[in-house]
Amino acid sequence: MNSKTPAFYFRERNDRLNWRSIRDLDLNKMLEYGDIHEFEPYLSNLAFSLLEKEDIEIIEDPILLKMFKLSQYALEYLMSCQSFLYEEANALDKYYQLSEDKLAPLEQRVEANNLEISHLKAELKQKKKVVEAYKESLRGPIFKCHLCPKVTCYYSTLIISISNRSTI
Repeated sequence: MNSKTPAFYFRERNDRLNWRSIRDLDLNKMLEYGDIHEFEPYLSNLAFSLLEKEDIEIIEDPILLKMFKLSQYALEYLMSCQSFLYEEANALDKYYQLSEDKLAPLEQRVEANNLEISHLKAELKQKKKVVEAYKESLRGPIFKCHLCPKVTCYYSTLIISISNRSTI
């Protein structure tokens, strides 16, 4: 047995079988429309009725009587399973709702992080362009002053440096 599944015990039969309501139940209509809700009110009476002497006289065949009792036990077990599954479904609904509540702020954080990542990528792209421009400017000719250790990539700066040194 599953550790989550509750222990099951058969209940004592103490209700009286309601033959009148059973007789009034329109099985054909229920089967035609598949209306199980019309059948549910009868389940408890069928499952927990104690067969009395008059009931046994109506069901004369001992095998039919045994089948009826067996169907009562099966019905009781199925009703118990239905109740358990209903409780489990409610618990799962609550868990799902809690998960949804926890998920909303996380989704907002992910969205904010994605926005920040896109900004950082754009900034990185811009910085790479700047670095590439500096590299490109360094690839040009380099001019060294023969009078001092100064190095420049602009000829005009070299001329200024030489003219400053030559006056000394």
